[in-house]
Amino acid sequence: MKRYKEQREFLKSNFNEFKNIKTDKMNGMPQPEIVKSHNSSCQVIELPKVSEDFVKKQNIYGV
Repeated sequence: MKRYKEQREFLKSNFNEFKNIKTDKMNGMPQPEIVKSHNSSCQVIELPKVSEDFVKKQNIYGV
């Protein structure tokens, strides 16, 4: 029964504890870029064009 009570307490939210957490934004860290920069010397791989010929089944979720 003790383990049950410990697990139950773990699942409860303690919002007062969150007030003491310093986030990256609070510490003045800049927001990361939306798109990651890449090395311009890397090779770009061309992907095949999308075609209905590649689709084996119309409903991929069906059994």
